[in-house]
Amino acid sequence: MSETIDFSVTRDAWTEVASGAAYVTVATHGRERFAVHAGTVAPALTAAFLEGAPGEPVKLMGLGASDKVYVRATVNPASVVVLSS
Repeated sequence: MSETIDFSVTRDAWTEVASGAAYVTVATHGRERFAVHAGTVAPALTAAFLEGAPGEPVKLMGLGASDKVYVRATVNPASVVVLSS
């Protein structure tokens, strides 16, 4: 089953946006850049990440049942949409 959810994120904290989904796509609604991290625990603010931008969504595939996806803004607060299945 697919699920689409909107999130508002800041650069000060990671927000868990998906858990146990094999496929996750994160895109922005506006002009903000955002960071995406996948793992089994919440990352530190300095953890490595994939960066998304307007017109450049981040697509994750082959995630495991225990994997979680976290998002934060890289500069300004961001509004993102997350599609998971």
